[in-house]
Order: sequence, then structure tokens, then C-alpha cells
Amino acid sequence: MVGLLAWACERVMPQTARLPDGSEMVLQGATYGAGTEHRYLVGRPWQKLLFRLLPARYKRRSGSRPVFYVSNDAEKRLILWTLRGRVPATLRWEARAVTVDDDGNEFEPEPTRFALQPEPLELAEAWSFQTFPRRGRSFKLRIYCRASRGPWLKSAEFRVENPVRRAYPIWEPEALPLSRRAGGIELTITNVLTGVTEQGTQIRVAEAGEGLSTFIAGRLKGAGESTVGWEVRAVALSDATGNRWKPQNQIFDRQGDEVALKINGGLSPSERAWKFEVELARTAAANFTPAELWRVGGVAAPAAGQFVLTPETTVRDGVKYQFVGLSRELAIIPDALQIAPTPYYVIRATPKLPLGMEITLVEARGSHGESVRVESSSTAESADATEVCARLKPLPADGRIDFTFAIQRTRSVEFLAKPKRAGVKP
Repeated sequence: MVGLLAWACERVMPQTARLPDGSEMVLQGATYGAGTEHRYLVGRPWQKLLFRLLPARYKRRSGSRPVFYVSNDAEKRLILWTLRGRVPATLRWEARAVTVDDDGNEFEPEPTRFALQPEPLELAEAWSFQTFPRRGRSFKLRIYCRASRGPWLKSAEFRVENPVRRAYPIWEPEALPLSRRAGGIELTITNVLTGVTEQGTQIRVAEAGEGLSTFIAGRLKGAGESTVGWEVRAVALSDATGNRWKPQNQIFDRQGDEVALKINGGLSPSERAWKFEVELARTAAANFTPAELWRVGGVAAPAAGQFVLTPETTVRDGVKYQFVGLSRELAIIPDALQIAPTPYYVIRATPKLPLGMEITLVEARGSHGESVRVESSSTAESADATEVCARLKPLPADGRIDFTFAIQRTRSVEFLAKPKRAGVKP
């Protein structure tokens, strides 16, 4: 079904551009829709027609080839398909893509790039976007290239028909500062700045081709409840056209009551307002009730290249939580065909984790009393399960590890605010 949707949503005629490495990039088309798998036929229009008409054993002779993009979730996304010919044997040039609206604003919320080589000297690429310009009749796909970590160079532009164009509402922003309460916790947003990047410890205006970030500053105070052990866990951005962006990589900092959050990417500053959905959660320093805790004891420290499976499960409010296992470096993860670059654990929630619930590592200790901490974590969702993966450091060389988790309910607040655009006077 997803494949049929993809074939039906082709939105562009092939367009060609030459890249700095001498290769030729052709924008083959676009697909838009929900599903974990998108499909596309690369080739000339008449080759695609032949592929569909010919019997299976002759399809390869058509000159057209099917390519696929597989995601970890079933969210709606726009996939822009490009095919590069005359690709050098050694790829020394990096490429990245952004979409550009009618005002020249670049959308780059960490677009996902999936590449495969269907034929020698060819490179098929699927550029996945969850957010893109939606108000205009069309928008641009802009390709940047760089060699050996040099400056990003604007190398190609293609025109794409908007697959979801219609009349959208206009959201009106509230003036900053804005305060909201979640139980006995009050969060105030004092400033939002977008279109910036970091250089060392300094923040400056992002230049063309650089990855941009959005910074949010505010205060977290008690309103009848202590804020000890509370933090801003994540922020999701959305706009009136249906764009929604919740990046995996968010950096949170707290100094007393002052809080700061950095998000990779952002939405269009041309929108009058963005909606900020802010999630507040407790850290390991909080006081959890016994009913919120889940202890997984005696997990063997894996050997090099090993993934240790465990039978540990618990059921809370109709959701089954399974501590799938623990890996060492270069271990092959079962059922995922992935190689773990660093030690991490995997927890699976079935059905998928309810909205507003979170799994937090409170404590992990080895047989000799050594403390193990979470370095980073990520979450992946399917239609019927949620998987939480957390990288651990340092992982004991031997013995066993005792884990204590908190299955907690988070709190959330919403704001409608107009971000300031760096380098532009209000």
C-alpha cells in the first residue's frame, strides 16, 4: 500500500545539475505520505513505463530500477529522490540538502539522507523531510557540497511542486516573556533565537550552507512544589501549516532557576508564530515513589562484541516493558541487524509508550560498586512498540550490573511565540 502511495505522488519532472565533483545530479521526483517504507522508480519516464508494463523477468531490461527508503516510524514525510551519474570511484565530496521557501528561508531540521548504489558509477539518494515550506505553490531543493571539511558551497537548486498546498490559518504570537504552570512547576520562556550556529563557545549568525540551530532561554521555578530534580526534557516545534519538528539531539542546561535549550534546526521565521510544546521530566536526582521504580538486577556485563539478552519484564498500566539486553562495543543487535558502536541497553515497551510516559535510568552499579551513567539516549517508535536505547559509560569489564529505572509521567506546557531571527532587526 505504501508503495502504491509513493508511485501515485510523483510531483516533479526530472531536473539536472552538475556538482563540483563532476557528477550529474538529477531530481527524479518526490513522494509524500505516511508509512515506514517509501518506494520510487529511478530512470527516464519511458523507462519507468516499461518497468511497469514488462513481466518481472524482463523488468531490469527497461533501464529503470526501484529504490526504497525505510524509516523507524510511520510519520508523514516528504522524500525527494535524486540520482547521481558519473560518480567518482572515491567520494570525496559531502552533500547535504535543505528546502527553501519563497522568502529565502532554509528548512533544515536534520534531513535524513539514505543512499544506495543501484549501478556502478551511480548513486541514488532519498532526502527525507518531516518539515518543508507548505504555503507556496512550490519551493526549492538546495544542495550544498564541500570537500575535506571545507566550506559548504551552494551547488544545485531544483524546483519542487508543493504536495500539500492549501489555505492555512495564521497563528498569532503572545509577547515574551510567557509563563505556564504544570502542576506545582512554573516555566517561563524569556527569549527564542533562531538562525544561529555555535563556533567554539560563541554563538553567531549561521551563514548560508551552515547547519542552523534554535536557542530557547527561560526560568524554571517552583509554584508550590520544589523544582529539585526537574528539567526541560524536550521541545517540539510546530507551525500553522502542519509542520512539526522534535529533534533527537537537544542540549539542556540549568543554572539555578535559569534554563537554556539548544535545538538543531528550526521552522520558517516567516511564520508569525511557532508553537512550543515543552516537556518537563524528573531526573535521577528526584524522589520517585516505590510504585514508579523498576529494578533489573544481575545483568551480566557482556564480553567484547557480545549482546546479552535478558528475560526481565514488568507490566505497568497495561504496557509491557522488556529489558531486551545489554551490548558491548561492536556487538550485533538481534532483530535489528545493527552494530553497536558503544555499550548500550535496549528497553522495549509494547504497545508503544503512552504519550507523557518516560523511562529514566535512576541508578546503575557494577558488582564492585562502580557507577555506570547514561551518555546519550534515543527513542524509536513503530505502530505497536517503542524502543529506548541508551549509551552507557563506563561499562564494567566483568561481573554483573544492577539497574534501577523510573517509569514516570512527564508534564507538558505550550507556548505560541514569535522567534527572533539572528541578524535581522525587529
